[in-house]
Amino acid sequence: MTTQSSSNANDPLSGEGSYPLGVTSVVIAGPQGGVSLVFLHDASSNLAMWKPQLDILSAEFRCIAIDLPGHGALQRSDFTLEGAVAEVADVLRHDAGGRAVLVGLSVGGYVGIATAAHHPELVAGLVASGVGSRSSTPRVSRIQGRLLPIFGFLLKRPAAKALRRIAPAETATAIRDRGLSWRGAGDAMRDLAGRDMNALLRRYDGPVLVLLGERDAPNIDGAPQLVAGVPNAEIEILPDAGHSCSLSQPEEFSLAVRDFVRRTQAPPV
Repeated sequence: MTTQSSSNANDPLSGEGSYPLGVTSVVIAGPQGGVSLVFLHDASSNLAMWKPQLDILSAEFRCIAIDLPGHGALQRSDFTLEGAVAEVADVLRHDAGGRAVLVGLSVGGYVGIATAAHHPELVAGLVASGVGSRSSTPRVSRIQGRLLPIFGFLLKRPAAKALRRIAPAETATAIRDRGLSWRGAGDAMRDLAGRDMNALLRRYDGPVLVLLGERDAPNIDGAPQLVAGVPNAEIEILPDAGHSCSLSQPEEFSLAVRDFVRRTQAPPV
């Protein structure tokens, strides 16, 4: 794990060539001593997807965006849920002062749930977005996961087009320049297949926000089952947003995170 602060003028998330692939797997912005937020990206993506949130939230919070195993600067490693949890726990201990709110999208949300279950002492709160329904059967997910690294190159152009459509231009460029990882995404699909996320979430007794776009119908339908038996969980729906709501509605997503953190976290003394 290597760390770089983005507080200088040479913004490592600018997408303007200042961020060579592989230099760092952790980017930090914001004041020391404040509440820490650790951001966990979706499958195939990388830490650059959180640029809007770092821009908006780092004035108030210590914001830490990381690459998960198999992605970004860690593309040469294999993704497993256990390995991802270990990576996040390491960041929480060494970069977040031992405790932080986790914010994850889709696969990043499931990694956040697992981290909260296995290391509750490190997790002050959890925002899990784009989670709820595992609509494919485990067998189908494993087959898709095996095929994705083989045929992922066919998705390069459609994925770039989709990024340009839903994400701010600078963020889309930064994600693309850092590189999408179809192998990492395939690993994640296979490894998460059949996991009982409700059982993991019920092991965590801290505050939980499940944050979904209103057009993310499968996860809206599945979210009540995900949070069943979790009394400290709430579900919030963002209008005019789909699955990747942190990209399509970055300001609204960031303000929902900010309000959740302000409600649930006492300021450090």
